Amino acid sequence: MLTIRCLGRSWSIQELREKSWEDLHALWWVCVKERNRIATSQLERQRLKAGYGEWELDNRDRTIRVTQKSIKHVLRERWYAWEDAQKLYNSGYRPQEEGAEEASSTA
Repeated sequence: MLTIRCLGRSWSIQELREKSWEDLHALWWVCVKERNRIATSQLERQRLKAGYGEWELDNRDRTIRVTQKSIKHVLRERWYAWEDAQKLYNSGYRPQEEGAEEASSTA
């Protein structure tokens, strides 16, 4: 009987947006380690001239690359948001405190 083991799916951009910098950093290195493990398995499979396992390894590697691409996307979004906030601040914009806004409107 043929059984295909499901190893998971890639992380979505929306899921990654909710993660902290530390979580994204840790997940990136988990992906790097997993891709290294896959590359080692590919080399061993080729050395043994095994006629199996290529599809599974390629599929898993593709899934991990999608996750890494999504991590880069989220970090790029955060960088652009930081740049925009910095430009606003440098142009003189200062966000109002909620308490200060209410106090000035009642005075």
